[in-house]
Amino acid sequence: MKLLTFILAFFVIFVPMSGEVSALQLHRVEAGETLFEISNQYDVNSEELSELNLLKDVNLVYDGQALLIPKEGEDTHVVSEGDTLNNIASHYGFSIEELTEINDIEDSDVIYIDQEITLPRIVTMPPHISASSSGTSNSLETVETNEIKDTKVVNDEADIEDNVISTTQGLLSLYPDNFYQRGSTGEKKVALTFDDGPDSKYTPQILEILDEYDVPATFYYVGQNIESYPDVLKDTVDRGHEVGNHSWSHPNLRYLPEDEFEKEIDKTSDIIKEYTGEEAATLRPPYGDLDIDNMPYLVEENYNVVNWSIDTWDWWNMDSDKILINVLKDLHPDSIILLHSAGSSEGYQSTVDALPEIIYNLKVRGYDFVTVSEII
Repeated sequence: MKLLTFILAFFVIFVPMSGEVSALQLHRVEAGETLFEISNQYDVNSEELSELNLLKDVNLVYDGQALLIPKEGEDTHVVSEGDTLNNIASHYGFSIEELTEINDIEDSDVIYIDQEITLPRIVTMPPHISASSSGTSNSLETVETNEIKDTKVVNDEADIEDNVISTTQGLLSLYPDNFYQRGSTGEKKVALTFDDGPDSKYTPQILEILDEYDVPATFYYVGQNIESYPDVLKDTVDRGHEVGNHSWSHPNLRYLPEDEFEKEIDKTSDIIKEYTGEEAATLRPPYGDLDIDNMPYLVEENYNVVNWSIDTWDWWNMDSDKILINVLKDLHPDSIILLHSAGSSEGYQSTVDALPEIIYNLKVRGYDFVTVSEII
């Protein structure tokens, strides 16, 4: 996802979670280890560990497999340039009051670069958004168990929140055959998706890894980036991957006049077809945000609009372990996983580093990889 011009100021809250939320860590299985030995090492019940990791056979774990392990205690956020306590609180799902109290901060407007802000709960994604994603239906019922992506702050926060909620629920209700947050096969299939490319650094690395593991994926490319790197687009298609429309310049489409909205879509569609000879079958709106009034045009242009059911949070500069944790803890049949191949000034090396382990760990859990068009 492109670096936001405006700092994310809120998250849409559907299902508040009660009580403290345990943090998670990874254990990579070594040759000869058993689940019983691992559970004793971390003082965790082996049945609990099996359930957390969706293991069908407690006697079967694989060398190199990453297991989720409950972690007691606290985690921290290290303040970087541009951070405010407000955006840190919003990102992790806390109130400013919670953070000021636990960190003994007297003035919430004053924090310092490299200051460690203690976080009392899980930091792999906001704890107030339910991570339950086990269903396979693309229906209103499943909206409440899926996260809705962040929205650029351009209007009053309450108005934006109302708009995003009503839009997502309305789209799922009115366009069940054209708007998706997850797949609909009912099988252990998963679609890896990569937004905001192409570029000349991270996208080629991702393509090489996918080739190495013989895994198909779907890339949501930005038109102006295609214009800069047409050879990467062609290479993506030549390797058998799917390319989707991600707008021309990555604006929040909901706030564009109709003519500008259509131009963002059509211009990108044209350049994809120019270089590949193929029409893009799916579209992902930047930030996952779209107005209901946009849909008739997209349906007329034969687009399926596809968001995601698992956000890896790689766009927030997560390290590779936290990206992997975010995938594993929310994994479910028909998962559509959001990753990025370009678009951040900080880069996506963590995504590149996490990808081989994501692929390996999903395979040992019995998942098959498909493109978005194959899963919806």
